[in-house]
Amino acid sequence: MKTRGDEVWFLNPFQQERTASFKVNVTYNSWFLFSEGSKGSVVDFLIRFLKTDIAGVISWANNQHNFSSFQQQKILENEIKTEKNYKILKVEDEISHPALIEYLIKRKVYNQRKFLKEIHYEVSNNRGDAKRFFSLAFPNNSENSYELSSSIWKGCLGKKDLTLIKNNSNTVIIFESFFDFLSKLELDEISNKVDQNFYDFLILNSVSNIDRALNFLENYSEHLIFCDLDDAGNIATKKILEKFPNAKDCREIYKNYKDLNENLMSKIGQ
Repeated sequence: MKTRGDEVWFLNPFQQERTASFKVNVTYNSWFLFSEGSKGSVVDFLIRFLKTDIAGVISWANNQHNFSSFQQQKILENEIKTEKNYKILKVEDEISHPALIEYLIKRKVYNQRKFLKEIHYEVSNNRGDAKRFFSLAFPNNSENSYELSSSIWKGCLGKKDLTLIKNNSNTVIIFESFFDFLSKLELDEISNKVDQNFYDFLILNSVSNIDRALNFLENYSEHLIFCDLDDAGNIATKKILEKFPNAKDCREIYKNYKDLNENLMSKIGQ
């Protein structure tokens, strides 16, 4: 184990290795695994480490008398990454729930809500007890699968996958998250730039999808990269540039921020 400021480095907890590549940020309660290019929250880690689902994590945490996250912070019961223990109740094209509207306004992308849906669903634990939730939903390329986000958690319903939005363009813009995609559209509207229909858009939804994304990117002659300015974003950008040397790394535009959404929020105020 090595410590550097608020970062702690460990050996890979999922397989044997000799060099520490598992980094934990104790400030943000997040982790990044360099050997895979994967990252996540405390709950994401426990789901994988314990080989269980969110219900199993909650049950495990309730049995740990001294359990805390990477830092002293209560595990969020509402943070969900579900696979087969959920049921979609309804999917609405219009965002109407006040909490979701407030969240979009806070993130400064309310004007781009046409790309999102409002989803209501329930999740069952191993005893069959169900809890109901609602969230913003961004469809990915897999059938009946959505990337979810609200003010207190994010996750996925169905299969984790990338999202490709086609406008019959030879140019594709690449993002990590759908909030960065929406932020780019909002920034372009503010500055009266080219119409959004001029480009195709590829949203990774997770850096773990980068290898699959490379296959889609072969269909384009121009690639514009707007990944995050962090370890995962650096890995994704590097992989794209290795395969497409003429791709353009556009992150200089928001070099003082973690991502495009932070850049947008700074431009139009908190």
